Amino acid sequence: MRDPAVRRGLVCGCPPLPDVRRRTGSPEGAAPAQAPRSAVSWVTKPSRTDRPALADEFLESYVSWRESCEAVGTSYQSWLTCDAPQRGLAFESYLAALDREEIAAQIHADRSERLRALNH
Repeated sequence: MRDPAVRRGLVCGCPPLPDVRRRTGSPEGAAPAQAPRSAVSWVTKPSRTDRPALADEFLESYVSWRESCEAVGTSYQSWLTCDAPQRGLAFESYLAALDREEIAAQIHADRSERLRALNH
């Protein structure tokens, strides 16, 4: 994922990569927005010594998810521009790319939850 266009989020409509040098925060006086959480969580709180490994897993899962987003965009373009006899195969390729992206997103969400559990 060395393509600068991918890093800026210009490929396949995925959100741009975050600027890890910038600290996140909310505007003065505003509460940070949080997604609704399930009442039951199966995430166990890892120990503090797991932090470097969890951070590495989180970043790797993010890169994997972004690469799968790029693959979705590429396969979609292939489907749109292919000749009629190849449309069925190109569409199946696009569906497979969507499935892989969904799995990568689920893995990234899991890594995110595990890292969040460490910080609370």
